[in-house]
This record gives sequence, C-alpha cells and structure tokens, in this order.
Amino acid sequence: MKSKLLIIQLTIFMLFCASCAKHQSLGTGVSVDKQGNLKIDAPIYVINPKSENPKFIRAPSSMNYDVYAGIDDELRENRSRLEIKGGIIKGHLSITIKKPDNYMLNKAYFYREVPEDIIKSGEDTLTGELVLTVDNPDDYMPIILFNDKNVKATEHPEFFRFNMDNDRFAHIFSLGDVILSGENKSEWNWPRFTFFDINLKQGWNIVRYGEYLDDTLQDIVGKRTSNQPSSKAIWVLLY
Repeated sequence: MKSKLLIIQLTIFMLFCASCAKHQSLGTGVSVDKQGNLKIDAPIYVINPKSENPKFIRAPSSMNYDVYAGIDDELRENRSRLEIKGGIIKGHLSITIKKPDNYMLNKAYFYREVPEDIIKSGEDTLTGELVLTVDNPDDYMPIILFNDKNVKATEHPEFFRFNMDNDRFAHIFSLGDVILSGENKSEWNWPRFTFFDINLKQGWNIVRYGEYLDDTLQDIVGKRTSNQPSSKAIWVLLY
C-alpha cells in the first residue's frame, strides 16, 4: 500500500514539474503555439542611444512598422529570413514568427567566443538566435528585449557611451539539448572575458546577455546565462 502511495505521489510531482517547465517565461508577451511558432504581443518602447540622456519611452500610437525576423550569423552577411506575420501596429508589437527550418540553423551555439571545451553536451545540435529589426536588415534598427527600463552608462571614452547591450535577452531555437558551462577570453574586436552558464532545451529558449567594463575600464566582462526575464522586461526599438 505504501509503495503504491509513493508511486502516486511521485507521478503527481513529475506532472507538476512538467507543468512548471511548460510555463517557463520567454519574456513579456511571448508564447509558443502548438506548431512551435513564436508569438509576441506586447507594448513597444523606443530609445535613441546616441542622445545625451537616452530614456525608454512608450512608442506613440502613430508608430507603424513592418518587422523583419531572421536567424543571425556571426557577420550578419548570410542571415536566414523567417516567415513572419504582423508588425508594430499603433505602437504595439504584435507578430507571429514561424519556427526556423533546419537548414537555417548552426551547430551548438556557433558564436566565435564559444570554445569547444565549454560545450558540455549537444555539440552537434543545431541552434539559431532570433534577430528582429524593422523595415529591412540593411537599416538595422533592432527590436530587443531588455530586463527593465534602466539605462546603464559607461565612462570609457572608446566604448559605447551608453552600453545598450548591458542587460538584454536573446531567443534561441534549438533542435535538442545543449549545455554550455565555463569561460573564455577573446581578443576579437576588444579584450574580453565571457562566462557561460546556458542550458538549451528543444524548441525556443531565452538567454540573458550581461556585459560591462571591469574596474580597470580596459576589459569587457560578459555573461551568457539561462536566467529568466523580470516581470518588468520591455521590448525596445533602437533607432
């Protein structure tokens, strides 16, 4: 009798855990339909990062844009375009993005800053990062999910005055499970250290990108983690 009761309790617990996993947050207004398509229905904010005192503000109701969706590559030269419906309509982001075809994806989180020794599992798994822009990819006015409305400044004269990549999120589509754990130093473009703690599952995932200058204001320190967005996360159009 006790063993049967234990089995029932374990079954209920596993169903509860499975239910929790299904409700994992992918960000403000983001959901996945039964076909694996990504849907976003959320207010859109705007900011001009080149201004003297940039702030996130709600987009005006007069704002209307077509939205481009693609799977990124390292140099943004061979980006694969995704089928998308909707756009920015009356200052509101309302889109449905078809899940990528396999040929659009790359092996195991393909960025140059990811060395093989931190790929703990899923090395041959195909993945791809979603990129959203308005109008067309040549203009590159990106739409990015930020964790909150805070704009963080840097003091380094040769670095971005306002580091807009400081605390943002990326959506990654994966054909299987991938675990990345470790750190890497790269001299490409700028001396930098990047720490990884990423666990991708099959389907759509969300990865948090944190980036800042170290105390010497010489090196960039980055973090790539599977942390969830806050309830205050907002979609922002950079122009």
